[in-house]
Amino acid sequence: MRWGFGREAGPFETWDLVGVAETAEAMKAAGFPPAAWVDAMLATGYTTFYQYDGKIKVGVYNPARGVYEPFQRDPSMVILSERKAAGKVINKNPSATMIDLGDGVACVEFHTKMNALDTDITSLILQALDCAETDFDGLVIATRPQHFMRAANLFVAVMAAQSGMWDQIDAELKKVRACTYACAYFPSR
Repeated sequence: MRWGFGREAGPFETWDLVGVAETAEAMKAAGFPPAAWVDAMLATGYTTFYQYDGKIKVGVYNPARGVYEPFQRDPSMVILSERKAAGKVINKNPSATMIDLGDGVACVEFHTKMNALDTDITSLILQALDCAETDFDGLVIATRPQHFMRAANLFVAVMAAQSGMWDQIDAELKKVRACTYACAYFPSR
């Protein structure tokens, strides 16, 4: 469901984040009690829908059996936060992170506000392309949910324009063009 709606967390993950017991009580107070199995789950001492090992999901509550069962995930699915937690970060800066996804594939993940393109992102993409040419078979560019990429960081551009830093603006535009050109014409294997 979370992917279908483009949310960062699905409905049961959201319950886990805000507290299942607290949410169930608020629902009852509002006249919308949760399903009986949620009360049964809480009564037997299970306080979350998912069982976690740190930030990694390892189990999911099965209402029919009343216990956690091992979390079955499609083995081809890659969770970037888990790869980072496993020490697979190759390089990073304030705006992006390069991660080894395994199987000869690297990833550049943006993490600026609304994934706005900036100097740090273009620098890391160019480094990643160099690295991918010799050390990887593929490179993926990823962003956090909601926005793939909003645009360039206009605040920085406005501040530079107000300060008359036209050479800096021109240099940044050339770097963005070089980055997009390098991505468009990157050799495929």
